[in-house]
Amino acid sequence: MRDNFIQLAVHFEDQALTTYEDREALTLANMIGSIGGSLNLWAGISFLTILELLELFYRLASPSRKKSNTKDLSSNTELRAQKQSAEIQAITESNGWSSAYMARL
Repeated sequence: MRDNFIQLAVHFEDQALTTYEDREALTLANMIGSIGGSLNLWAGISFLTILELLELFYRLASPSRKKSNTKDLSSNTELRAQKQSAEIQAITESNGWSSAYMARL
């Protein structure tokens, strides 16, 4: 029966032992700081959004600004049209073209 067994000897070149240690990547203090920073950022953005909405409501609610802006725009458009027609008339007169000829163009 001794003839059926094999003796095996295993030898390692290096007798060093490798150990692995688990550590937390984010400590509790760092996590609280990150959450606080994010909340502060969003609170600041929300505050700015509220201010912008208040400004919008103020501009929509003030009737004097709306009417004056409309009048200014219409008067500017009319002035621009008058200038353009005067320029066109001056060009046609200086070139000797008749207004009937320009109307056909």
